[in-house]
Amino acid sequence: DSSSLLQRKCSPHEVRAAVRPLVRAVSSAQDVKTLGVVGVGQMGAGIAQVAAQVAKLQVLLMDGDRNKLEKSLKNIDTLLEKNVAKGRLTREEKDQTMSRFSVVRDYEELGGADFIVEGVAEAEEVKAKVYQALNAFVAQHAIMATNTSSI
Repeated sequence: DSSSLLQRKCSPHEVRAAVRPLVRAVSSAQDVKTLGVVGVGQMGAGIAQVAAQVAKLQVLLMDGDRNKLEKSLKNIDTLLEKNVAKGRLTREEKDQTMSRFSVVRDYEELGGADFIVEGVAEAEEVKAKVYQALNAFVAQHAIMATNTSSI
């Protein structure tokens, strides 16, 4: 159940399973072509992977920690590679999924996203700063969502 997921560290498989319904709903909206993800910790990276792999959305990744961004992309690549090795995914599908990711450095670059998910630290002041910055650049039609679990 979802409350037990919040009380312990989740495996990558659990994260992907938890976000699939959200990503399917987002991708079914015809106007959503690009997803922005702010904060690429475990949940943000899981959302990004499912969006790129399952929904085939272009995904813009942003995180203040450059090392976390690189690590998340490497982890996604590793997970996809394991699926290729197990025959669950072709090499072409893996490469296409990885090609859907773009790293952005500032909020302005998220301005073209149709849907933005914020997955930053569970601190109100951090989230408030993110939304304040996003409000200056997001498109009028864009949907903004949070991945907050305890605030």
